[in-house]
Amino acid sequence: IAREMEEQGVEVLISRRSTAVLIEKSISTPNVTIPISLQDIAQALHEARETTRLEQPRVALFIMPADQPDVESFAEHLHFDLHIYPVTEDEEYLALMLDRAIAEKMDVVIAGSVVTILANARNFPYVFMDTGPVALRTALLEAKQIAYARKLEKTRAKVFEIIVSSSYLG
Repeated sequence: IAREMEEQGVEVLISRRSTAVLIEKSISTPNVTIPISLQDIAQALHEARETTRLEQPRVALFIMPADQPDVESFAEHLHFDLHIYPVTEDEEYLALMLDRAIAEKMDVVIAGSVVTILANARNFPYVFMDTGPVALRTALLEAKQIAYARKLEKTRAKVFEIIVSSSYLG
C-alpha cells in the first residue's frame, strides 16, 4: 500500500511504530511515526485491569525500545506489575517473547496488532495498544509540516531550474 501511495505522489505517510519500520525500509517518501503517548499507555493499563479483574495485574507491555525509558519512569508511579518486552519487526522473535511472557505468568499482554493476534491465537488475554487523540494530533501536525517543507523545496527547485535555463539563454 505504501508503494502505491508513493507512486500516486503522496507527500507524507503516517503509520504506527512497527509498520513505520517496515515502510521506511521499502520507500523513500517521508513517514511520520505515530508516537505512543503516556495517555495511550494509561488507557491500555486501565483496560488491562478491567480485562483481568485484578487490582494489580502482571502486565506484559510490548513496546519499541525507543519508548522504553519514558514508560519505565511513568510505570514507577502506577500500581501495576509491569514487564516490558521489546518489539521488533521479526514475528518469530515476537512469538518467542510472547511465549516467554506467558511462561513468566503474566496476566495480560498490552501490544500492537502483531502481538495481539498472536496472543489471541494462544487464547491469552490481551489489550490492543490503541492510539489516542494526543498521539494522532502530534503525528498529523508533524506530517503537515513535512508536506509544507517538501512543497517549498519543489517550488525552490523549479525557480532554480528557471534561473539556470534563463542564464543559458543569455
